[in-house]
Amino acid sequence: MESNLLEWLTMFGEWGIVIIIGIEGWIALKQHRSSKIFDTVKYVEDPETREARKRIYENLRRQKHSLERWWERDEKLRDAAAIVCVRYNLVGAVTKNDRKVREFVAREWAHNICETYEALQNYIRYRENPETGIPGAFHQYQWLYIEAKTYRSSKK
Repeated sequence: MESNLLEWLTMFGEWGIVIIIGIEGWIALKQHRSSKIFDTVKYVEDPETREARKRIYENLRRQKHSLERWWERDEKLRDAAAIVCVRYNLVGAVTKNDRKVREFVAREWAHNICETYEALQNYIRYRENPETGIPGAFHQYQWLYIEAKTYRSSKK
């Protein structure tokens, strides 16, 4: 009888350890995601990126994309476009394999992602043209845009 009780207590203790390890793993994952989200927020909201987005909003959205090849005439706007494209492309790449982080970014930055992508479509096509740039250079930005677009349209 005593050995049976001891076996049961040992088994409960082992299961307790397994449960504790599972809880610790879940907490570690939550902390990792929180850290990843925080780093992503810092990345897309740093002063350089905010200034670049502002320049795009003020110069391209106001003109409704009417300027052809504006990147050849406006160096500051071209630099702003490059910053935004590279930043959102990298965010798309880094968040690609973590569904929760990706969903958070696409949902919370849907407006910025969609507005800048739509304003920069001609520039992106130019930069991805095999004759003038690198094909697929901003494909992660495009995928992020597609996801963000679903969140933006669900808010309307």
